[in-house]
Amino acid sequence: MNMDLKAYKNIILQVGGNDMSGGKSLKDFENEFESLLLAARSCSNSDCNIIVSGLPPRIDVDVYRANVALERLCQHLGLVFIRQYEMYMRDSFDQNNNFYVHDGYHFNSRGTSRYIKTIDNIIGIINTHDECENCGELNHKTSFCRFNMKIKCFKCN
Repeated sequence: MNMDLKAYKNIILQVGGNDMSGGKSLKDFENEFESLLLAARSCSNSDCNIIVSGLPPRIDVDVYRANVALERLCQHLGLVFIRQYEMYMRDSFDQNNNFYVHDGYHFNSRGTSRYIKTIDNIIGIINTHDECENCGELNHKTSFCRFNMKIKCFKCN
């Protein structure tokens, strides 16, 4: 409530994974998140886009019901909700571990790239000139990509 958010055109909120993992009840989670959304709205301009990024799956807790509650709350308040959950699931409805580091709830570089792309689809935050056309990551150019390439020693070939 003490922050002045009036200078911002977009505010993206991504919270709640640790709350759900820590055993917070769904009702408490909903109440606290509603308070956060109302505070963000009251501290920002009326034309500011407040965007809620849903919780991606976690190996330690099922966040599906929390996402349903968040989406319902966003609809009620007229806010944009980004469905992150489905983006990290396999067709068999289990978590796709190819997007996570070994712990199962922090993204690896591939998961981070996907996360950023979902936000980019809403508000356009990516400078597309820096996106690799081979693997989609943002940390190198296509000409330097080693995706699916054999590593060759310059000394012995």
